[in-house]
Amino acid sequence: MLPRRLKKMLLVAICFLFSSFMFSAGAVETAANSGQRYSEIVETIKDNPRQAIKDLKKIADTNHFAAMEYLILLSIYEPQKVNTPEFEQIAERLHNLVTAQYAEIVAERSFYQKYQDGYEELTADGYLKCYKDLSCLIKAGAYNFSKFFNIWDEISPNIQYVPWGIVVPCETAQKLHLTAIVDGAYGGHGAETMDISDCNKYPQYNFPKDVEEYYTYIQQELRRESVGSIRFAYMAWDVYQNILNHYDPDWNFEHTRFSRGYSPEYLQARPLEAWAMESYPNYRYFQKIINHGIGFDRAVEKLTKHYVKAFRVDKDTARRYAHYAMTPWAAKSFPIDKETLRYKILSGVPTPKIKTWLADKKSKGEKFAEPEMPHPADDILMIAVHRPDVLKILIDSCSGNGEKSSCSGLNTDINGKNTFGKTALMYAAQYGFTESVKILLAAGADINAQTDEGNQKDSSCADDPCIANGSRTALMYAVQEGHLETAKYLVKNGADINLQDSMGMTVYDYLSGKAPYWGNFRPSPTKDVVLTRPEKPENKNVTPSRIKEFSEFLRKHRNRAD
Repeated sequence: MLPRRLKKMLLVAICFLFSSFMFSAGAVETAANSGQRYSEIVETIKDNPRQAIKDLKKIADTNHFAAMEYLILLSIYEPQKVNTPEFEQIAERLHNLVTAQYAEIVAERSFYQKYQDGYEELTADGYLKCYKDLSCLIKAGAYNFSKFFNIWDEISPNIQYVPWGIVVPCETAQKLHLTAIVDGAYGGHGAETMDISDCNKYPQYNFPKDVEEYYTYIQQELRRESVGSIRFAYMAWDVYQNILNHYDPDWNFEHTRFSRGYSPEYLQARPLEAWAMESYPNYRYFQKIINHGIGFDRAVEKLTKHYVKAFRVDKDTARRYAHYAMTPWAAKSFPIDKETLRYKILSGVPTPKIKTWLADKKSKGEKFAEPEMPHPADDILMIAVHRPDVLKILIDSCSGNGEKSSCSGLNTDINGKNTFGKTALMYAAQYGFTESVKILLAAGADINAQTDEGNQKDSSCADDPCIANGSRTALMYAVQEGHLETAKYLVKNGADINLQDSMGMTVYDYLSGKAPYWGNFRPSPTKDVVLTRPEKPENKNVTPSRIKEFSEFLRKHRNRAD
């Protein structure tokens, strides 16, 4: 039995501990509730900012986001309160919290010294001066509250995009060019774009649906690729630019990529336009990009009208920015000379006009400035393989003369090779242009010519281009792409079915899909490429029945040859 006095003391202690626990639990609950309440309040800022100010004030003591948001809204809607003791006391509390957590985290991880330096730079003339300047206050809030608070424990799982933690009313964000802030993480994998305005609540800034679809497509299809963690900074920057293109276009290009490499000539060229002139495959891909959905030109036209209506700018300015916005960084181009032969061939100028133009230049003794490009490009016969009538005109008009043939400056060597050893015959076979194959063979093309040796022995090739299966023949290309009728013509006219590529693969391996080594596929531009051997190689361009039929054709041909 406990003495009565001890029983009383124990009961008092239990009651004290219980009340302490309940107070603590209540504090946790209050903090959690204030977080939920904060999320609800920021949704009301667009329609009733002054009520939001009153509501934020009630939870500013328990929620740091609310305190920062409260200061921002006061600065915008009640600027007379910026110099009050209340404003200064909240600013002091937030400043002390930020500096305290930097002191803690930098001691543990020196990487964050750069973020601490950034905050100290903002507040170099005194934190109150920064907090009373709206632009500086927003930047301090965005980097230290919107992205994270409480020592980076709440880093977004989507490292390229972080929705707001603080909210800047759209009109103010546009005036200050602070609809979003990009943190490149100094080139690291923590790069993020912070969306800090509520502009997405205003439907007038939405792109037309078909423009948005094309915009998303071309940005993903031509996404900038890079090696290492710097790619995250690039992707974050692309997200940032996307937000600006929608809500805060800079008509003078002062805050855009224009100031870091774009020049006016780029705004006259379509994406990939100059690159498309390098080869027939490039032009095919260019056509796919330009004509997807509503197409690039139509998208620019509709986006121009959108900018005129939504932002009330003149048409010329709107069109210049629309062209810029629709052109991904990785696809910028300079204007091309449309009075070149390769442009006329690729763009579909009628054959009679090309023939007349070619004859006129020859009669005048004028020279073509081939390859008509500022860097190495395929020769003109390779450019013309998809147009056998034009190909024949070029060959007939520029007859061979020794190892190399020349026609007014054009390299028309029937067996000429590009930078990795590919010939016009290989191109024709790869794309199934049987008529062009016949023309080239009749003109003396080497049916068993092989490309250069491959340079990619594993998945880490850093060369451009990376080629695992070198020493390929026209026959291998035709079979790889499923053009078996073209392949039969090659075999019947002397193509060696026993030749091996640089990986020891023969035409049989290309037929089955065992070659090329990494498979005959084009990796998705929106996913990281991992080069691994397929478990069950297959030629996706040929059906099993056609493989069987062509295998029988090769067997009979070999028997006849023996």
